Formats: sequence, structure tokens, C-alpha cells
Amino acid sequence: MIVTIADERLELFPEKAIYWEKEKILFISDTHFGKTSTFRIQGIPVPAGGLIEDFKKITSLINKTKAERIYFLGDLFHSRMGKTPSVLNTAIEWRETHSEIEMILIRGNHDYHAGDPCEELDIRCFDEPYNLSPFVLKHEPEKSNEGYVLCGHVHPAIMLYGKGGASAKVSCFYFAKDYAILPAFGDFTGTYKIKPKENERVFAVADEHIFEINSKIFQ
Repeated sequence: MIVTIADERLELFPEKAIYWEKEKILFISDTHFGKTSTFRIQGIPVPAGGLIEDFKKITSLINKTKAERIYFLGDLFHSRMGKTPSVLNTAIEWRETHSEIEMILIRGNHDYHAGDPCEELDIRCFDEPYNLSPFVLKHEPEKSNEGYVLCGHVHPAIMLYGKGGASAKVSCFYFAKDYAILPAFGDFTGTYKIKPKENERVFAVADEHIFEINSKIFQ
């Protein structure tokens, strides 16, 4: 799915990422690596395996797009507690297979608690806002006078309704006047139901497909 923002073509992927072909850049937000480990350490039974699947998805995106840079728009790791030896070793092994890719993190609220990635991950870190004209990269959705904002933090989702009262909450890309909010990349992250205004654009992600939802149905 292609959208044009600030006169630039951006491609939306059902893996919950945006690709800027002109600059060969992938944008990903809210991976929350190590979240399941955090829960298990606290005695909360949750399924394992999500971390490896997340890395497989990023590898698939790299292979599809031939991206040369990845910008993570905040909340790379969920918590300091979740950065277990197993989580870090898995992340480092994956990073080594993509050593040619430049990776940059725009710190989000969880990153300040979890700490910057270890040196072996070779991810440069910056506080928001980060200017990447005509875009401004942030974690939280706030207007910027310097350009159109690409951000995350909210984990946006919408409700879809079918016949017989069936309904489902699905992640979405949310394009407002001054900013675009990416869906949370990690599957085990939770979501927040948004209420788009008229003329704002919403792209639902469901069953490995992306489709635009008419914002008028929310009015």
C-alpha cells in the first residue's frame, strides 16, 4: 500500500512497518523486545518464541525492500529486566547477520528505563525529535514545526465489525494532519483503540493485508 506524505512516497507493509524507497529506509516502532521475558521473570505465564518471530519479520522486510537503514521509533526493548542473556544473545546473533544495515533508535519512554542497546548491537541512539527532512522522527505523537512527524507509542488499533455482531480489534497505521502513528511492531504489545477525525486516514492491518478504512464511519 502506497501513501504520499510531504510529497514523498511511503509504502506500508502488513508486517507493521513503513518503507521510504527513495532513501532505502525502513521505519519500525514499538518492538518491545524482551517483553515476554519480563513477564515470565515476574511469574506471569506467557508463550515464548515471539522474539525470534519478530527478528524473522524484520529480516523478511529487509529482503523485500533492500533497505539500507532502519529507524526504530522508540521502545526497542521493553525493560531492563527483560534484557536477559538469552534475549541479548538472540538479538546480537540476528544483528550480526545484518551488519551491513545501519540501525538508529529514536529513544522512547521504555528506552529510558531499559537503557540503550549494548555495544554489540551497533545501534546509534538519539533523543527525539530527529530531523530527517521532510520528516521529523519521534516516539510520541506531537506536532513539529520542522516537518511531518513519524512516530509510535500509541499502538493504534480500530474495531472492525461484521455480520451477526462479529467484531475484531486490529492494529492500524494512523495518518493525522501533522503526524503518522505506526502500529506496534511487536505482537505481544497490546493496542489502543483510536477515534480518527474526518479527513484523517486509517489503514487496517489484518490477515497479512492492508486496507484503508473510511474515516467517516467513526464520526
